Amino acid sequence: MWELETGMRSSQLSSMSSMDRPGTVYFLGAGASKAFHPDFPLAGELKLDYLLQSSNYDEGRTAPDLAIRQLEGFLEKSPEPSRIRSQPFEKLLGEFQVESEPYYPYENSLICLCRLLSLENRSLSGPVLDDWLRKVREQHCTIITTNYDTAVEDVLSNLGTGELPLGALDALDRDALHWLDYGVSKRLVYRRREPRRWRNPPEGSILFLKLHGSISWLYCVGCCKYVLDRMHQHAMEYAISAYGKCPSCNKATLRQTVIVPPVEAKKYEDVAIRTIWRRARKELRATEEVTFAGFSLNPVDSGIQELLSKAYVSSRIRKVRIVDPHAEKLLPRYRELYPGARIDTFNMSWKDYLLHECRL
Repeated sequence: MWELETGMRSSQLSSMSSMDRPGTVYFLGAGASKAFHPDFPLAGELKLDYLLQSSNYDEGRTAPDLAIRQLEGFLEKSPEPSRIRSQPFEKLLGEFQVESEPYYPYENSLICLCRLLSLENRSLSGPVLDDWLRKVREQHCTIITTNYDTAVEDVLSNLGTGELPLGALDALDRDALHWLDYGVSKRLVYRRREPRRWRNPPEGSILFLKLHGSISWLYCVGCCKYVLDRMHQHAMEYAISAYGKCPSCNKATLRQTVIVPPVEAKKYEDVAIRTIWRRARKELRATEEVTFAGFSLNPVDSGIQELLSKAYVSSRIRKVRIVDPHAEKLLPRYRELYPGARIDTFNMSWKDYLLHECRL
């Protein structure tokens, strides 16, 4: 019955007979998050009109009203509002980088994007991600993503670590967020002090490499520390608006966002981002299998293309999986990138794939 519902072939089922081999790299795109949060936008859906609709922000409860009003004011003064409304977001945001007062279209567009990707007031993703993340940890797999959102962090924040007997109360056993390792040197990162260590190290046992940064991360110019908060849904807004104090130095100093903006000509100049990319190259070279989930391999994104192609030249990769509702259509792109590797396609969402994989 499950085969009929998802359209999976028997040959595909046999290649999913167990959890991917130890050391597997999972490469998650926007489609992986959207499989669990359908109101998350894909890159192709993002246009200015989408940002201006309050109903797109978690039923309007968390819409950034001020940012929307300023963008609407910018449109009213623009000589070509129709063109701006219909432009792809990556191209539009690049144009906005040269604009500033009084409407700040670039900054306000980023605030809107941050709110669209926020998990505030949204329902949980479900137990299937719990099971998958436990297996990722047990089998020492690596997760690489181009997503800014905190969907993985959200799951871990509600996942018990199993360090204490069921029903025992302990403030330190609230969640499994301490399993995350973002791949950034500890000397660069502000770390909150814990009253005592976790019972069952290692901390940071899930390597989670966010190639484009996160909506929850900040960099303080005053103390030169990265605050890689795992759950702060409004960190990017705080950096843009200079709201609040740095949790590291406790001063109202200048803070910066830690994201690679979604423009066509992406730049990877941030120190932490460069560190993450180096680690990603290392992991891709060392693995034998890569599973791509909800990732279209857009040719426009030359930085990602270069990362994957150069890593493959000196890697041990023998097997590639494409998990996407349109996997067959994406196959030519992956064949060009991975000549000689076995490539399996799964025409389904990341959620459907994991529902089957994690119950085997």
